[in-house]
Amino acid sequence: MSKQVTRDDRFDVRYGKRWRYNRKWKRSAHLMTGGICCLCAKNKSETLHHVRYVDDAGKPLVDREVIGRDIFPVCESCHDRILHSASTWHRDKVDPVWLNQNLPEYQLLLKSRFRQLKKP
Repeated sequence: MSKQVTRDDRFDVRYGKRWRYNRKWKRSAHLMTGGICCLCAKNKSETLHHVRYVDDAGKPLVDREVIGRDIFPVCESCHDRILHSASTWHRDKVDPVWLNQNLPEYQLLLKSRFRQLKKP
C-alpha cells in the first residue's frame, strides 16, 4: 500500500487564479532571469517561490504578486533545501496561512540576485 500524503487546504487561499491557471505569466517570470535560479544563480529555475503572502499594509497579495518583489524563480534544490528551512523561513504560529515568510535578509538577497540576472 502506498503512503498517502495529506495536504492542508487552508493554504490554498494564498494562490489566486493567475497563480493556478496563467502559464504564460509563470513562464515570463522564468524568462526574466534567463531561466536561472535567483538564489544560487547557477541552476535552472524550475519553480516560483513566494517570499511573502501579504503586502506591507497586511493585505493578501493574491493575484497582485510582483515578480522580483514577492515571487522569484528558483531551482527545486534551493526552494526545498534553503528557502523553506528554519534558518531562512519564518513560520508564524498565530497565522501561518498568511504570515509565513522569508526572513528580511533572504528577501533582500533574492531581490538583489533578481536584479543582477534580469534580462533587459
